[in-house]
This record gives sequence, C-alpha cells and structure tokens, in this order.
Amino acid sequence: MEVRKHRVKNRWIYGEYDFYIGEELVAQLTTQLVGVDYAYLYFLPKIYRDNDRTRIDLRYITYDEVLEEAIKIVTKKLYLQSMNILGSLKSIEVEE
Repeated sequence: MEVRKHRVKNRWIYGEYDFYIGEELVAQLTTQLVGVDYAYLYFLPKIYRDNDRTRIDLRYITYDEVLEEAIKIVTKKLYLQSMNILGSLKSIEVEE
C-alpha cells in the first residue's frame, strides 16, 4: 500500500492523504485546517460514495500517529473485505 499526499490540479493539499494499491484508490484521509478535532478516513470512496467513513480523534495524538492509525484501519478493512470475498467463493457450488 502506498500513501500519497492528496493533489488537486497538481497542487498538494495540506493534511490530506490518499492510499493506493497499485494505481487503485483505496482510501482518503481528510482533515480541515482550523478548529476541528477530528480527521475522517473514507474507505473505497469510488464504490461507497463517502458512506464508509471512520472518524479519528486528533486531540491527544500527533499527526504521524494519525497516519499510522489510518494505515492500520485501512489494512484491517482490506483484510475483512478479502475474507468476505474468499468466504463467498467457498459457498459457490457448480451444478452440472
């Protein structure tokens, strides 16, 4: 998994990161600059249309720890997705 700074029209946006596997966008970490104590991690934004959102509390941790926490959350969610897919493959029956 690769973590990149979020870009819009070749300009970096402070405090926003994209998580990629290959060239596929897996998650986005977004924060606001002033007055917000939370960061939001959107998992598979193209599929779920920002409905799968995790809130990370920024009050008592550094920003490096926020990135580490986001990586852990994305890894867990990808693992659960893959286990659901493998579980559904086990239940497929072939009829002749």
